[in-house]
Amino acid sequence: MRNIQTIFYVIALTAFILVEVSGEVLFKRGFYKAHKRGSKVTISDVESIDNVYFPNKTYLKLKAKIPVLFSGAVRRLPNLETLKLDYCEIVDVQTGSFSELPSLKTIALNDNEIEGIKSAVFNHLNITNLYLQRNKISFIETEALDNLPNLSRIKLNYNLISFWDNNWFKNTPQLTEVFIRRNSIRSLPGHAFKNLQNKKLIIYLSRNLITTLSPNIFADLKQCSQIWLDRNEIRDIHPNTFSQIEFLEVLFLSGNFLSSVPKDLLKNLKNDLVTLDLAHNINLTCLDYEIVKRVKLTNLVKINKLNCDCIKTLKHKLVSANKSYEINSDCYIFYFILSTSVR
Repeated sequence: MRNIQTIFYVIALTAFILVEVSGEVLFKRGFYKAHKRGSKVTISDVESIDNVYFPNKTYLKLKAKIPVLFSGAVRRLPNLETLKLDYCEIVDVQTGSFSELPSLKTIALNDNEIEGIKSAVFNHLNITNLYLQRNKISFIETEALDNLPNLSRIKLNYNLISFWDNNWFKNTPQLTEVFIRRNSIRSLPGHAFKNLQNKKLIIYLSRNLITTLSPNIFADLKQCSQIWLDRNEIRDIHPNTFSQIEFLEVLFLSGNFLSSVPKDLLKNLKNDLVTLDLAHNINLTCLDYEIVKRVKLTNLVKINKLNCDCIKTLKHKLVSANKSYEINSDCYIFYFILSTSVR
């Protein structure tokens, strides 16, 4: 009887070990590069992206069919600095996909089929760059982008994001570039950027569906380098939209549907704006002097309804105030054509 029990024990233990050793296969076949200009190396039956299959790698560009990055899919690569998993048909990135990667600086998951960003996937990693462009991301859990103390750049261009959560980006003090171009965001909530506090910050929200800029959007954002809101559907800007920003260098509002701009738009800035781009706002007729006197370069080209007499007056006022600030428009072209036709 004891011998039979021993045999059963050995069989059970062996089965357990086999299950543990075999594990779940991450992908059947693929290839990788260990250097940017290195040659492709074919690899198959990979259970996880770890030091067993990719020992001592600092750079890894992998191409394979990986529908799911399960927990522990990428782990135990102490020297890895750059990981690229573009075009891998990834749909789901599960909690705990990335672990024990102390040197990792860049994660690129571009051109996949990822549907959303979950919490506990990227949190507490030491990465500086996170690229998730050209996916199908429609949701980002509230805490999914928190506690990334070294994150400097995030790119989420070309996705399906329609909602901005003002609780994103807690404890991301180094974040300076936020790219969320070509998504479907229709509005921005109050205090939208309350967790972003960096004088070098650049916010890219070009080519979304934003229609209105309400008064509290930029509340708590005291300083910022550049704000890109070009090629949206903005028709109205509240006079206090930017009132709490004390430092700003560049503001892009081109390609919208503005017919007017509040004269107090820049009233609380402690510096003069380097560039204000309002080009291609076809219904805009002119600006108040209170705006242009605070901007080194105001761009008003490609605006059919622009009042050229008004622009001329603004330029004279700048000269009278000894300001060598510029206003770019097509008015000089209009005057040239008119004078030529008269001759």
